[in-house]
Amino acid sequence: MSFAFFVPICTHGILYIDHVCHPERSEGSLRNLNANKDSSAMPQNDKNVYTIYSMDLKNLQQKIGSINEIIRPHYKLYTPKEKEILTKTVKLNEEVGELCNDILSILQLQRKAKLDKFNKRNMYEEFADVIITTIQLANTAGVDIDRAIHDKIRKIEERYNKERKEK
Repeated sequence: MSFAFFVPICTHGILYIDHVCHPERSEGSLRNLNANKDSSAMPQNDKNVYTIYSMDLKNLQQKIGSINEIIRPHYKLYTPKEKEILTKTVKLNEEVGELCNDILSILQLQRKAKLDKFNKRNMYEEFADVIITTIQLANTAGVDIDRAIHDKIRKIEERYNKERKEK
């Protein structure tokens, strides 16, 4: 499978990846694709789209790897607390993903094999896991949860009241 990258000109820096193989376009070419693309498939503001690379997945992986070495930020976690915060943040994302899977199952949007194994009770446990992991992360990061929730609810109420008055 080959990929051709398309970068919009004078737009929001969005990278489009087209799954269509274009072997006649060599790496680094900047040919206008307007003649070859169905403009209705592109966002309305992005009519000037140009190819930058066309390559197979192995070359794509190598190219992205070399680009990553140049542009990636070099983070250094200095303290055990910073490492713990990162670990708990990743764990929170894992728990949210598991909750999302259960919600997809409730809505019957999972594949049959997952639906056959699904237990509705598990969703309650996943909600609890998200809440517990969030509290663990907040504690590690030194966040006063009571204050954070109170301040956020006040902000939501103020915004709602303002919008209601404007109507």
